Amino acid sequence: MSMASEDSVTLNAPPDKILISAESSNSNMNIKQFLTILNENKKYNIMINFLITGILIHEILVCLFIGFSIKSILIFIILTFLLPQIKSELDEELIAIFSGLFLGIRAVGLTLSDGWGSPFSTEINDPLISNWIMFLSAPVLGILLFFLLRYSIELFNHVSERENEV
Repeated sequence: MSMASEDSVTLNAPPDKILISAESSNSNMNIKQFLTILNENKKYNIMINFLITGILIHEILVCLFIGFSIKSILIFIILTFLLPQIKSELDEELIAIFSGLFLGIRAVGLTLSDGWGSPFSTEINDPLISNWIMFLSAPVLGILLFFLLRYSIELFNHVSERENEV
């Protein structure tokens, strides 16, 4: 194809396709900028902590109660690459981690009882598995409540200090 015909094809293309082709050359730089912005975003870190820990504990318990499968191995491989993203520096991040752990443990009950269609009926046929879920989730809930209370007290003290300064 000659150069003149390529220009006519570009000129006849819709403007959004021209922008996409122009942006694709800078895509590597845009992806790096996007990832650095996401890593600096506090809400993103909190959500990632919640999701990774919830999925990890859910998959570990499902593998222990039911057995390993190819799907489980693939999930563990993906999570191994995502584990360095977990940060536990702030109270909000710790709360997200323990919330993910608690909800991941409780989600095992939904998975084993096939209750995702009706989540309010979580009767598990095996009482041993039901006891395991209860005994694992209770201490995690206690730790979660401790961090929530500590965070709320610190938040209230910080707000009252600001009011006293004004």
